[in-house]
Amino acid sequence: MSHISAMLQERKLTPLVSDRKEALELLRKYVYGKTPTLTGEVTGTLTATESCCGGAGKREYVDLHFEMDGNPVSFPIVLSSPTINFDRPSRLIVFLNFWADIPNRYYPEELLMRNNFAVARIYYKEVTDDSDLADGLGAFVDRTKADAPGKISLWAFAASRALDYCLGLGRDYRGLGVVGHSRLGKTALWAGAQDERFDFVASNCSGCSGAAITRDKIGENIEHITRVFPFWFCPTYAEYANREHELPLDQHLLLSLVAPRMLSVVSASEDSWADPTSEYLACCAVSPAWEALGKTGFVHPDRMALYEERFNEGNVGYYFREGTHALTARDWEAHMSFWNKHRSIW
Repeated sequence: MSHISAMLQERKLTPLVSDRKEALELLRKYVYGKTPTLTGEVTGTLTATESCCGGAGKREYVDLHFEMDGNPVSFPIVLSSPTINFDRPSRLIVFLNFWADIPNRYYPEELLMRNNFAVARIYYKEVTDDSDLADGLGAFVDRTKADAPGKISLWAFAASRALDYCLGLGRDYRGLGVVGHSRLGKTALWAGAQDERFDFVASNCSGCSGAAITRDKIGENIEHITRVFPFWFCPTYAEYANREHELPLDQHLLLSLVAPRMLSVVSASEDSWADPTSEYLACCAVSPAWEALGKTGFVHPDRMALYEERFNEGNVGYYFREGTHALTARDWEAHMSFWNKHRSIW
């Protein structure tokens, strides 16, 4: 038995579920809650435009309007598009961001524009607050129900609505991605697992209840996360605090739902709370999902990753960055280069 196989066996992971509908239902029932339903179409009101990035891009400020479970809701996005003379269509990234002000250290807008990526940026608190406050999309959620959607499900739902709007513009996008960091990395994974239109899903330092295996994880666990952030998840999830081995799934199931598309995971060496080891092992555990669909999964040596090492050969990519819990320019470059390697459009 290989070294990595032995490490995975020690975790006593639940088997992957091959039926996509069944796997999604497990994650909805036990972790993220029932996904809201879009009723009607997504429309947008353009409120302002401006040049950005020294003329390399244009920002469009748009208010999205749609119905969620029959209730009229709205939130804004900023769609930045490259304007320099590319002879090829851009790719589109739906980016879930922590900050209203742009650009900032989490969002190197000019780097993305000059590499021909359009970005639909969502400031997550304008969808619903990062608290137990029932505002925005959260105003229509009954949290007394065991499978009520948590805020992660609402943010993921919003990511798909931003995609609806952008695709409705009729622009020629040659690739669709969703990117997030930390709690929004969990969100990007859940959005990408459910919405197969995203052909590229990127998780940055998402850790517990994201890209990291739950069983025997160090740092943050279900007890920690549901005590401090119960509103991120369905109420049922908190019942498994300190009972991780009784939960009928583990987070590699979430990653497996990206197959056969591209999955990019970044971990940071000093981010013990997220636990890079458990994130790396989750990538190792999901290759069978890609292989079952005739694709290459995670190509890696029979050992843990070394600092600054990248694995980009398969459809699951991994980068182990030195440093702390953050979304850095190096992380963006790693995600972009992985996507470039597997889905070149020039």
